[in-house]
Amino acid sequence: MGYKPKVIRGTVKNTNTPLDGVTLHLSLWSYDDHSSYHLYGWDNEVDEKVMQAMYQEDELCNDVYTEEEFRELWKAGKYEPDMVYCIDLDKVDVIEVVQEEVKE
Repeated sequence: MGYKPKVIRGTVKNTNTPLDGVTLHLSLWSYDDHSSYHLYGWDNEVDEKVMQAMYQEDELCNDVYTEEEFRELWKAGKYEPDMVYCIDLDKVDVIEVVQEEVKE
């Protein structure tokens, strides 16, 4: 059995991004000493908020695409980020632990 990160459901707060108030699936990884949550997944009803946040954070996309062009790329499932979207630990209220960390 290989390594598995800790996975939670948590509500984002105080980030000044479209994700404030949104509940996401987030993970914690040992490779970065559990220093921040990593975006792991989300429910369909918050897809628009996640898309907006990714567009704001991905500077390369901002330089290449308008927000509408980015939205079309996102909806077509063709957006592949070159980054991991991270959120500070103190910016998330944990609702549920979905999976505990499993070390190798």
